[in-house]
Amino acid sequence: MSASSFEAIDWPATALLAAALLGALLVGLAWFRVGRRAKASSSELAWRAEIEDELRALKQDIAGLREQVGQLRAARGVAPQYGDAMALAESGLDAPAIAARCGISVAEAELIRALGRSDAPAARGD
Repeated sequence: MSASSFEAIDWPATALLAAALLGALLVGLAWFRVGRRAKASSSELAWRAEIEDELRALKQDIAGLREQVGQLRAARGVAPQYGDAMALAESGLDAPAIAARCGISVAEAELIRALGRSDAPAARGD
């Protein structure tokens, strides 16, 4: 190319065209990044939902274990033959029902219920 060829180029128009192409490239790159973030966000949401489900299941397991620990604490201070009666008292059965199920007198069942009530704050950790 000769020097006259360079003089024939419309430099302002060429610069404007180059700036427009660069701008289009930058806009395209920005859209690409937004699209990738949206995909990452949906996978993050799925991951978070999975973690929340697992957390809910663990909380239920812990609640069940707390109940079992409470029953064990209530039964540990009672003679072995009264362990079932204490567990029934902790579950809320009345004295006649406890007496009938365990083969003890109603008076014994009432005493066990009273013991269970007095141990309840200790079993809950109060």
